[in-house]
Amino acid sequence: MKKRWTGWLAAAVLLASAGTASAGTASAAAKDQPIQVTLNGSALQFETAPVIVKGRVYVAFRPLFKQLGYTVDYAEATKRIKAKSDQRELEMTVGGADALAGGQSIPIDGQLKVINGSTFIGVKFLGSLSDKKVEWQPESRTVAMVDNVTVNPQEAALYPVLEKLATAEAAADADALASLFADDSPQKAGLADALKAQFQVVKTATSFVSKEIRAYADQEATVVTVEETKKVSGGFYPNTRSEVQYTLHPGVDGQWRIYSAEVLSTEFTNIDELLAHPAALPASEESAIKAVLEKQAAASNAENLEDYLATMFYTDDVTQEDVADELQQVFEDYDASLTLDKVVVADYNGSDSATLLFVATTEVNAGGQKVKSSVTVANAARKQNGQWLLDPVAQQLSVKPIT
Repeated sequence: MKKRWTGWLAAAVLLASAGTASAGTASAAAKDQPIQVTLNGSALQFETAPVIVKGRVYVAFRPLFKQLGYTVDYAEATKRIKAKSDQRELEMTVGGADALAGGQSIPIDGQLKVINGSTFIGVKFLGSLSDKKVEWQPESRTVAMVDNVTVNPQEAALYPVLEKLATAEAAADADALASLFADDSPQKAGLADALKAQFQVVKTATSFVSKEIRAYADQEATVVTVEETKKVSGGFYPNTRSEVQYTLHPGVDGQWRIYSAEVLSTEFTNIDELLAHPAALPASEESAIKAVLEKQAAASNAENLEDYLATMFYTDDVTQEDVADELQQVFEDYDASLTLDKVVVADYNGSDSATLLFVATTEVNAGGQKVKSSVTVANAARKQNGQWLLDPVAQQLSVKPIT
């Protein structure tokens, strides 16, 4: 009974399989998305965010050069940049008229400038000098660079499907995203409605760290990716780095579509940040929310099933019975204790919904073997009839053994 925050896809599939739907629609919010720069589908990293000046995307010069494979020598006094890779040598000066690329003079045309005291360079300018194809994707506000080489035909057939997933997600376009799934996919039913419901709550952006074709045949292909998903706006959402396996089938039109997507593993990447930035809410509400968690921890340590069940809300009687059966089994099989080390209210909607994030020390004795760990857990809370209760479905974000 674990809810997984593992990126837009896993969350949406879980919502769809549970029959969650929303009558609302989500409009594209491209103008609110941060600017991204990718190289062959992988996101490049910049400490200073990219900026747009007169329709051109600029980034800090040094990290872009380095991520394109250059070693950089920058003379502060003259503002002269010398960069060298295995393929080429470049020279240019801030304020200069021309750059040298392999001894050939190329007009800079304002592509190298100082912004807020730092030197920035036009992404398209340096990408073109580095023999990259450069494309602006307005839906996701992404400058996409790809190596100007012969493309593997299998990659050319499959990878664009995954890139369209990321583009549709960044634009919060649930219908476009769902259309990338095959009609006979077991995950497609209700997917668009589930995504619309999710995009109303939180908007995310996913970038691919790597993509690998594991199998390819006429009627089925498998691609395994490593992808990073980050919250752009909205409610509580832990950022993730996940390994995902996509199975694709060709449609009647010959175009590949996703038959299934399985999250193989997930790492939550911003837990410390979430713990360090609690939500703003009235002290009385914060105390009440934390109190129900403390009551649940006490009931767990005492193996008091009735008190434990009283701390949670349920969608129906069947769910409550399932939770009771599972808890009873846990109490019978394990001798466990839990100590709350840190508790924060990470998200609050202003009235009746919140998310608790807590770190706890657990000690479990099973079969004569004692295991001690530090766990971080996220748990939704809801206010019903003036009382705060916890969702029986919680997510374990991390586990660290204590020796």
